Amino acid sequence: MTHAKHLVCHTFAPLAALGLALAAAMPARADRPLLTETADVIDRGSCQVEAVAGSARFGGGSGVKTDLWDAAFTCGIGYSTQPFVGYSHARSASSKVEGLVVGGKTTVIAPQGSRPGLGVGYGVFGSKEPGSGWETGGGYADALATMALAKGVLAHANLGVTRDRIAKRNTTVWSLGLEREGNLTLAADLFGDDRSEVTSASVGAGYRFGERFSVNAVYTTDLDKPRLRIFSVGVKLEF
Repeated sequence: MTHAKHLVCHTFAPLAALGLALAAAMPARADRPLLTETADVIDRGSCQVEAVAGSARFGGGSGVKTDLWDAAFTCGIGYSTQPFVGYSHARSASSKVEGLVVGGKTTVIAPQGSRPGLGVGYGVFGSKEPGSGWETGGGYADALATMALAKGVLAHANLGVTRDRIAKRNTTVWSLGLEREGNLTLAADLFGDDRSEVTSASVGAGYRFGERFSVNAVYTTDLDKPRLRIFSVGVKLEF
C-alpha cells in the first residue's frame, strides 16, 4: 500500500511516532497482506470493505505502545478505475491522531500472462489532532507495475511522489512487493523514501473463506534501530 508510505513522514509530522505506526498499518488498496499497490483494479460494480486493528512499539518491548485501527471502502466503477476512501486512528498513552485519505488508481495496461501491467495511483490526505479540526496534509501520485513471475506468483513495484502542503516539500516514495496468490496468500514487502536512510519490511499471510470473506495478518518492522514493530490483523468483505 503505497498510501501508507506517503503518509509516514507527512500527514502526521507533529506526532511522528503515532503517525508512522498509523500509516504503516493502513491497508493497501492492493489488498492485505500485500502492502505494495498493484497495477490492476477490481471489476466494475464490485466493492470491498476492509478493517484492520493492530499495535505498535518502538524499541522492542520497552517502547511506548500505540493502538491503531483502520477502515477502508473501495469500488470498481469501470474505465479501468477504482476509487477508495480510508480512515485511520492511532492512540498511545499520551497522544492520538486521526487520518483520512481519498484517492484511487487507474490501470493503463492490464497485466496479462507474462506481460507486465502498468497503472497510476493518486489521492489526497489529511489529519486531525485533539483540539483541532481536520487539516489537509497534501497529495500523492504513483507509478504502479505488476508482473507474473510464475504461476500464482506476482511481483509489484511502486514509485511515487508525495507533496507535503504544510512543509512545502516533495518526497519520493518507493515500494517492492512479492505475492503468492491462492486461498492462502503469502506476501512480503520492502519500502522507503528519499528523505530517510531507513528501509522497512513486512511479511504477511491471508486466508480466503469462500468468495466474499477473508482474514489476514501482517508484521512490519524497520530495518534499523530503534525499531518500530507493528503487528496487525484485518478482515475483508467483498460484495
